[in-house]
Amino acid sequence: MEVCNFGYGRGTCDAFPSDSRSDAVRFTKLGDRTIYILEREYLPIRHGDVATLTGTLARQAEVFCEWAAR
Repeated sequence: MEVCNFGYGRGTCDAFPSDSRSDAVRFTKLGDRTIYILEREYLPIRHGDVATLTGTLARQAEVFCEWAAR
C-alpha cells in the first residue's frame, strides 16, 4: 500500500493536487518564530512566516505548532 501523506507525492498519490506548484512543505521553529519552506524537486521555492499562510497550509502549520509545543 502506497502512503502519500508525507511530502513528494507528485506522480505517486492520486490525492496530490495536479496543479500544485510545490512538491512538499516543511515547517521549523526559528527562535520564537515558526517558518515554512515550500519545495519543488527537493529545492526550496518559497519560504516565510506561517502567519501568512491560508487554507490547508495554515492548518498544517497549526498542527505542527501544536506538536512542537509538546
